[in-house]
Amino acid sequence: MRSFSLCTLITVAICIFNFSCNNKSDPSTLNGSVDTIAVSTNSQQSNEDDNRVIETQEEYFVGKKFEVPDANKLLAIMLYYSNEFQIHDESSNSVNIKLMKYGFFPDGVPQEYTEEFATVKCGSFVEGFGGLTRALSMACGQNYNGETKALIEKLSGLNYTRITEHSQPFSYINPEVIDWCWKNFYREPRAGSMADVSLNTIYDVVFKKFIRTLVVTHNELDGSNIENEKNWYRNSIIMEKGYAVQLLNKRYELPEKYSKSEINANYYPYACGFWLRRSIDESGPVIWSYLRTIIMDYDYDWGCKNFKICDRG
Repeated sequence: MRSFSLCTLITVAICIFNFSCNNKSDPSTLNGSVDTIAVSTNSQQSNEDDNRVIETQEEYFVGKKFEVPDANKLLAIMLYYSNEFQIHDESSNSVNIKLMKYGFFPDGVPQEYTEEFATVKCGSFVEGFGGLTRALSMACGQNYNGETKALIEKLSGLNYTRITEHSQPFSYINPEVIDWCWKNFYREPRAGSMADVSLNTIYDVVFKKFIRTLVVTHNELDGSNIENEKNWYRNSIIMEKGYAVQLLNKRYELPEKYSKSEINANYYPYACGFWLRRSIDESGPVIWSYLRTIIMDYDYDWGCKNFKICDRG
């Protein structure tokens, strides 16, 4: 297990295969100005024909904004590098995708740079957030070398961690970073495709087992004594400085009621650790709300059948 300090969320991962379609109101680009807080204002416009007052809402974007082409390019490069953490054997589904082979963010590329593409065989993503953050790091150039915090702060213009009164044993994620990732990189299935492959296909082949594992672990922990599990994590891993990989593998195992063809059994213990940390730093609810949306958009039948995720109420 890597200590996936979050998010990258899922934030980036929650979103790694999509890019934003919400690009209407902010003229800034990757190098644009940064808003420190999210606010909205109501402006009134008079209709001269019938004197009605029409309210329009303008939403201010928090952090640096990716325009759609830049977001698409970054995610295409990330997907290329995520092949390092995928299964490509004959027993698993795979799909050939034409992706950007080179090109790095956020440092930009020279004007004379010519984009290069490669057709790669994509299979099931078998890593957790550790693999996603490494794919992001490689897509952004070797200067970052896995420095997730510095990279996300460079990309977003936001503080990656939340300031707390006392020092913490792991990163307390700034919820604004989660929102920033979602607004920049999430796109509904009908929004289009990446290269010549639909977003639905990319989800089904590459990310389905990863997302489903996050859903299953969240619900298994939510259905148990979560406070007891959080206390165990604090005592065994934080206070006693136990080896998280060994302890999580010993404590958590994929329940037999779930099929290993649908859930990543090897990642299951580490996903439990992820949700325990997110419960401790209180960023879990916002991540879960976005994860539910992904299931609603990409895996509706499975979510309804297994967890009644379709019941919004």
